[in-house]
Amino acid sequence: MSTLTVARKDFQDAIRSWLLLGLTAVFVVFAAGAAYIYIALGAFVGGPATGESISSTALISFLSALTAFFIPLIGLIVGYKSIIAERESGSIALLLSLPHTRRDVVLGKVLGRTGVVFVSAVVGFLIAAGVVVVLAGSLSAADYALFVLATLLLALAFVALAVSFSAATKSSTLSLVGAGILTVLFIVPIPLLGSLWALIPTLVRFVLDEYTPLTLDLSTQPEWAQFFIQLDPTVAYSDVLGVLIPDLANGGGGAPFYLAPSFGFVILAAWIVVPLALGYYRFDATDL
Repeated sequence: MSTLTVARKDFQDAIRSWLLLGLTAVFVVFAAGAAYIYIALGAFVGGPATGESISSTALISFLSALTAFFIPLIGLIVGYKSIIAERESGSIALLLSLPHTRRDVVLGKVLGRTGVVFVSAVVGFLIAAGVVVVLAGSLSAADYALFVLATLLLALAFVALAVSFSAATKSSTLSLVGAGILTVLFIVPIPLLGSLWALIPTLVRFVLDEYTPLTLDLSTQPEWAQFFIQLDPTVAYSDVLGVLIPDLANGGGGAPFYLAPSFGFVILAAWIVVPLALGYYRFDATDL
């Protein structure tokens, strides 16, 4: 119950600081705006014109490409100061003087910050669904709900990563640097590759093959390189979407279990659990 108490307080603090309201407004503008652009400017993005029926799968594919950039960024911004800010202000001592353990603080912060993102995102996506229904007249509620569910799982992964950095570091600057590294690795887009993370195995092969030029075609990568690329949480998110909504699947039949799209669930779970365990271990061992 102490974990839930910390989470409730963190969520209430977000309400009092207008973080929840501000983030909800951002999500509404993002999700509803993206849906409107897809429909109204369909000629540019492959969608239909206003007033015509749309393909729910095509719309979700368009939205998911944007959320793979936007959601992780929001998760990192919301979480990177969650614990370190209280350490720097000294309020962490008061929090721990209550019947809360450090584990309660870490898990409570994850739940509280994730709750803020969840509420904001759900409101934004619901309004976006309304925009689609009003302008296009139809939307697969089941597929759209699965898309939102997968997106919330991605948000949880990046909030957990940010809170882990916040718990493990001794200054907000270091926590910000950690969030910045994650942004460069997984979020900043790189043409043909998607992210810097996907470039790493190509560079490793380039060195191991004595600097022989290599193709950037991901389909020609050896299995270890494909697995490394799949460890990117945004790639795992895409795989999870393909499992939940088969029309979005990108193949994977006959691949080893660790390269199968369903393994994306395991990867996202690992990105939640492992960093939190390491962050908590560091936080628990630190003299406050």
